[in-house]
Amino acid sequence: MSRSRLLWFSFGFTSAYALFSLSLSKDLKVQRFVLSSCLEHVGALENRISQIESSSSKPSSTPSSPSASDEQFNLMKYDIMIWIMQQFD
Repeated sequence: MSRSRLLWFSFGFTSAYALFSLSLSKDLKVQRFVLSSCLEHVGALENRISQIESSSSKPSSTPSSPSASDEQFNLMKYDIMIWIMQQFD
């Protein structure tokens, strides 16, 4: 009687441990996918920013009104900050 109880207890404990480890590994895989996806988006955003920076004219010694590319660059930085903040909410 005690052997069968021990057998059933060990079977239940083993199956519970297996289910827990499977769910944990699934969560870790999802987190890894999300992190790699976020890094890809950040890389794409960095490329877009560098393109905007290279396309903007060189700063002159006299102050002038902001050009359209400068405004676009500032909007891009704002969009990036909002996107990063949303990823951590």
